Amino acid sequence: MIELHGFADASQEAYRACVYIRSVAASGSITVSLAVSKSRVAPLKPTTIPRLELSGALLLAELAHDVLLELSKVNIIINSLNISLWSDSTIVLSWINTSKPLKVFVANRVAQITDLTSPSQWMHVPTSSNPADIITRGIDVQSLSHNQLWWSGPTWLSQDRKFWPARPPLTDEVPETRFCSNTSIPSDRCHLRKMGPLTVAELSKSKRTWLLYAQKCTFHNDLDKLNKNQQLSRQSQLKKLHPFIDTSGLIRVGGHLSQSNLSDSMKFPIVLPTKSRLTRLLFEYEHKRLLHIGPQRLLSHIQGTFWPIRGRIISKSVVHKCLTCYKAKSTLQTPLMASLPRARVTMKRPFARTGIDFCGPINIQSGIRRVQSIKSYIALVSDLTTNAFMAALFRFMARRGQCSHIYSDNGTNFVGAEKELRSYFKVLSGKRSIQEMVSDHGIQWHFIPPAAPHFGGLWEAAVKSAKTHLKKMSGSALVNFEEMTTLLCRIEAVLNNRPLTPTSNCPSDYTALTPAHFLVGGNLLLPPEPDCPEVPRNKLQRWKLVCRMSQGFWRRWSTEYLPQLQVRGKWTKPSREIKIGDLAILKIDNLATMKWSMVRVVDIHPGVDGVVLVVSVQASNGLVTKRPVVKNALLPGSEEEEDQDSN
Repeated sequence: MIELHGFADASQEAYRACVYIRSVAASGSITVSLAVSKSRVAPLKPTTIPRLELSGALLLAELAHDVLLELSKVNIIINSLNISLWSDSTIVLSWINTSKPLKVFVANRVAQITDLTSPSQWMHVPTSSNPADIITRGIDVQSLSHNQLWWSGPTWLSQDRKFWPARPPLTDEVPETRFCSNTSIPSDRCHLRKMGPLTVAELSKSKRTWLLYAQKCTFHNDLDKLNKNQQLSRQSQLKKLHPFIDTSGLIRVGGHLSQSNLSDSMKFPIVLPTKSRLTRLLFEYEHKRLLHIGPQRLLSHIQGTFWPIRGRIISKSVVHKCLTCYKAKSTLQTPLMASLPRARVTMKRPFARTGIDFCGPINIQSGIRRVQSIKSYIALVSDLTTNAFMAALFRFMARRGQCSHIYSDNGTNFVGAEKELRSYFKVLSGKRSIQEMVSDHGIQWHFIPPAAPHFGGLWEAAVKSAKTHLKKMSGSALVNFEEMTTLLCRIEAVLNNRPLTPTSNCPSDYTALTPAHFLVGGNLLLPPEPDCPEVPRNKLQRWKLVCRMSQGFWRRWSTEYLPQLQVRGKWTKPSREIKIGDLAILKIDNLATMKWSMVRVVDIHPGVDGVVLVVSVQASNGLVTKRPVVKNALLPGSEEEEDQDSN
């Protein structure tokens, strides 16, 4: 006959389960051997020992179920009557055998246990005979190698059933908290232990105990002097509060409100030390209980019963580090404004370096008689496909010359165009490498980081200006393709005549440097110059003078326009430097702030000046993406708390 015996135990550090196989031969000899064991680390969040014991019992039920499945694969079937599961917690056994409603945590685990096992299979084992207790307490390898209890189970398991431990009587009350007073009562007088839910008196007593402990740890010198009716030192934090000790031994404020009609708790509040963990727990509890109120109202509510030293700082810190409040109003990162890229500050032929963005959709008339409108996009293209964009790009380069560098966002049509350009280069260049093809044709495509439109702020501003003029001029009128093209060309002329630098202070200088000077050498909107047929031909051949004038415009660009780019208009004060491993909230456009994803920074990408503008973040599903720093809100951490303490 084969029997299955499992043992479970738990501590504040871990919980463990182990399963033994007990074989009874026909001759009556009994053999017990360890089959399998499993352990898990206890949760970081503090919890009660009975709940940990319940988690260990669930682990044992799952482990025993797995062992039975494995044995069934080799045709070994064990009767349910020959399965015994042992725990040294009478509270866990009461939970498993009770029919009363339980709290969610306990009810869920009890339901899982009863799905895998039967309540009648659960037995009570003394702690001294529980082999699972060896691992939860901890043991070195040398001692474990010859530990008979671990390898062969308790000695009574190798004996007849009459020597097995008897189940103690289970109580109908199934508490979830082990009281300190109960631990001092021996097991032979367990009927004297307090059972049932916590009462108001017990909660008040425990709060008073913790307050006494917190004050004693921080104000022990002041307590001694107050008990001896001595004056406090000038360095004491309580000097200005005129403190006294009440009948419970707690330090209270003896302020100026003793003659007011306020309650005693407001007239003589209990002093709370600044760095006590209890003080912070009280603030966090009240902040959540009062539905995440602000720091000022939180402090006002706390001061109705307590007087926290430096309470305003504690209140602000608790609200600032509350994850719920932080998600509702996240502070995004603002790195120091980076230096302008080389393409912005070096001289090149106009449009040799081009930034591209789509604007739209706008409705245009599809035919002469048809009034049905079609969506178009200012590039100008009839749709957002790669082919339409390629056509617009080639029209642009036919008028303005071939581009050497093209900058765009990560739109699917732009990505497709970049791939198509590479395929064109491959056809034209035969079997040469892509790098050679790109260098020959002189077109390099650059994508700005995903979800970072501010990286293309220069052409984004131009798009905004074009849309402003378009709205004012077209209104709600429905125009055809040719009319829209004409309108956009006129808008283009207006924008290309915007002044780049202030006009000169010289009274005789009426011109300003505009983009049109780089295109045609003058203003696009000036009236045509009169013909001069009477001027001799030899006087018109002044090419050197024209070249000199053209070079003068470039000099003005470098001397007047470039210095204006020296000033950083915003982002002059960087926030805390983002680092690898930081936990942040990723801003997702068109999504409520409380639904933004939590991400971990796995890599940083600094620019040429060392400023980190782009980071790689990993979401909870393991997906790693690149995002700009300004889309991340770092969670408040220990570094900020250290900074506040130092200040």
